[in-house]
Amino acid sequence: MRRGWDRSLGMTEMLDTRVNGKTLGIIGFGRIRRAVAKRAQGFGMRVIYTDMHRAAPSLANGATFYATLHEMLPHCQVLKLHVPGGSVPLMKKTECGLLPAGAILSTRRVAACWTKMLLYDALNSGHLFSAGLAVYRNEPNVDKRFAELDNVFLTPHMASATIETRDQMGLAALDNVAALLRARSASILSKAASSGH
Repeated sequence: MRRGWDRSLGMTEMLDTRVNGKTLGIIGFGRIRRAVAKRAQGFGMRVIYTDMHRAAPSLANGATFYATLHEMLPHCQVLKLHVPGGSVPLMKKTECGLLPAGAILSTRRVAACWTKMLLYDALNSGHLFSAGLAVYRNEPNVDKRFAELDNVFLTPHMASATIETRDQMGLAALDNVAALLRARSASILSKAASSGH
């Protein structure tokens, strides 16, 4: 639109796929992932998840638990990866092969989840229909090959970029400093009391 919309689009151009009615697989089911699940259910998605422990029914909100990643992956039409960084990528060739052809990937920490070549090959071959990526290895130097793929949506590492969230982050940091100072004061007072001073 910014360059100027100078022609009509054909019926088969710029097509995506809708998410309602699809199955969303979530790896890890902590507070943030449960919030994602609730939003996905609002779009009519079926939610499945895997984690080290099954969530309490009140927290699962109807999501289906799978005991292992390998059991869950074949059912994921959309896969949400939102895991902390690690030295060994979570998704390797075997795991990628378990995803149905045409699955959609949404992930924050690409490097923690996939090797760069495996992800690129899965997107380039069409095994993955598309991917939304937001956190990268060697930021801000993102591998330019991903920008050349039409089925990849790239954003900078800025998911917290709202006024409210940044204010909350600053206040949380101040609360943490205050809690640390309170703990140190309590520790000093406790030591003084036990030593009789």
